[in-house]
Amino acid sequence: MTALFLASCAESDAPDDESNPARSPEISRILPAKDALVGANIPTLDPATMNDAEIRKVLGPSSHCVFRYTSSGKPVLALTNSAAASQATGVVKVNGSLLRLQLERGGADGSGEAFVMAAGPVRAVLTPLAANELDGRISKRREMNLVFEIDTRLNVGYRGYFECPAALAPSVVPAASKETSPERQAKMEPTAAVDDDGVKSLPNGLKVRIARSDVEAQLLTFIENEAGPAKTASFDLDRLTFEKGKSEALPTSKEQLRSIAKILVAYPKVTAIIGGHTDDLGSADRNRRLSHARAMFIVRELRQMGVDSSRLEAKGYGEDRPVASNDTEEGRAKNRRISLEVTHK
Repeated sequence: MTALFLASCAESDAPDDESNPARSPEISRILPAKDALVGANIPTLDPATMNDAEIRKVLGPSSHCVFRYTSSGKPVLALTNSAAASQATGVVKVNGSLLRLQLERGGADGSGEAFVMAAGPVRAVLTPLAANELDGRISKRREMNLVFEIDTRLNVGYRGYFECPAALAPSVVPAASKETSPERQAKMEPTAAVDDDGVKSLPNGLKVRIARSDVEAQLLTFIENEAGPAKTASFDLDRLTFEKGKSEALPTSKEQLRSIAKILVAYPKVTAIIGGHTDDLGSADRNRRLSHARAMFIVRELRQMGVDSSRLEAKGYGEDRPVASNDTEEGRAKNRRISLEVTHK
């Protein structure tokens, strides 16, 4: 089967289904692939179209890139518009449910190479064919082949176009640097060695893409420094973000979580406490419960990425361990965070 589709990014400030709520359909649920495929007639299954609210439910409010079957149709696949495009998160709607896709191979950065987004047995393989600049717009439109697969039972090809801003914007703004006490975090000079492309090779053969200034590089340096006097250290994960009052991290947090998971998988002796922290707004009991729920969410995410849950402990510290003043919004934002405390290496 062959179909044409056209992608565009963030067509309007207010999605149709949000500006006209009375006309908007119910937003589909996010399910694991195996659950979403229950009862499906696999040989006839195509990716369904999605509305803006469904895409934002999975990818969050940040800008995103989308694919369409036709120029006037709704998106059938979307992915985060991130500066770290090689670690994109995507979404597709199958059998009435939303699937969160992770990058399996390649990079959605306009490099001309194929990339693969996957969720369990579901895979979307996209191969750029050509690039054309759009008149009067700072963007790239790239002709694409899309192959949609479900294990060995379905393999369907489509032909169309992929459009995404040429200058990829960061999907999350890193938190301001934090001054931490020696008791909370070991000094990390120098940081882990990475090559010129920002790639660090791990002992198990995996590669992780990090910058020398990233928290991940500091974590690696601490783990690898066996001769160092400190046996424990705490690191604030500065690219994990939550909506106020919510326990699930925004999809834009996946990039740093995947890097952390790769590091922990590569060093199986490392154990850690995942700590949740809040500002001091609201009651202390509520903040402690919320912080623990957030820490538990991160532990579950790391477990799904391959980290043995027996190596991780979730703790909710609430407002008890601030790193900045709660008298300003900037300070409160710094205090709303997730920490990773290495307890053994």
